Amino acid sequence: MKILLIMVFLVSCSTPEKEKSSVVKEKKVNDSIQKKKKQVVVKKKEKKVSRFEKYKKITELVNNGREAEVLRESSRLLEKNKNDVYVLNALSIYYYRQGKFDMSKTFLQRAFSVSEGKSVLYNNLAIILNAEEKKEESNSSFKKVLNKTGKNNLSLENAAFFYLENRDFERSYKIYEQRVRAKGMTLPLASNYAFSLWQAGKKEKARKIFKKIYLRANKSELLFNYLLFLYHEDKKYTEARNVISKMEKLGISSAIKPRFGILKKQILRRAK
Repeated sequence: MKILLIMVFLVSCSTPEKEKSSVVKEKKVNDSIQKKKKQVVVKKKEKKVSRFEKYKKITELVNNGREAEVLRESSRLLEKNKNDVYVLNALSIYYYRQGKFDMSKTFLQRAFSVSEGKSVLYNNLAIILNAEEKKEESNSSFKKVLNKTGKNNLSLENAAFFYLENRDFERSYKIYEQRVRAKGMTLPLASNYAFSLWQAGKKEKARKIFKKIYLRANKSELLFNYLLFLYHEDKKYTEARNVISKMEKLGISSAIKPRFGILKKQILRRAK
């Protein structure tokens, strides 16, 4: 199964920060005034808006909103800080999704001018360049992602998938390994990781991962790479027929339907 390259927001918008509690301070009355009780003065700190709350609306609008709404909210935030890297990056993501790559790069370059060192920005630039079919420039930007400390997990997945797509399987599987060590394996990631391992000559390791995917898969496209492996590498056509059966029970997705149909005919012809 293939995954799409995904642009990354700079701030995680999943869990809001806890609001800090009010601070209570006691203030003593002047010593010259006797028999007066101590007065307790309650001072509330000015409520700080968490990063989650600050960027929640612009994030939602970029994901779901119309251009006018996105521009209105981004203008409001940029009035407070014209160099807000999160907002500039969010605008870049929005225009990338609209297919307006020049606009997307304009906002991303503004973000770079403020914060050049962030790996997420290089990830997003690589994705835009890849969409423009500028493979060498995209490759250069992904290399910068990999050379940065504090790499985002999604950036690693994007880089690994980019090299898989461009048939640099050795580099692809090594980046997938970094990602797996950092945060484990999802099934889609496991399928691409196993495919990269197979193409890089790491057949036994690929086989073990494919078998685990077979047991857990809940979508047919997760098993397509395993089917390729069984047909082209192991030449286990009876086993491949079992995989076909499971895929058909799960339902063949439109993304793999034409290729699945061709491969199925080849396998059933040899399984007789």
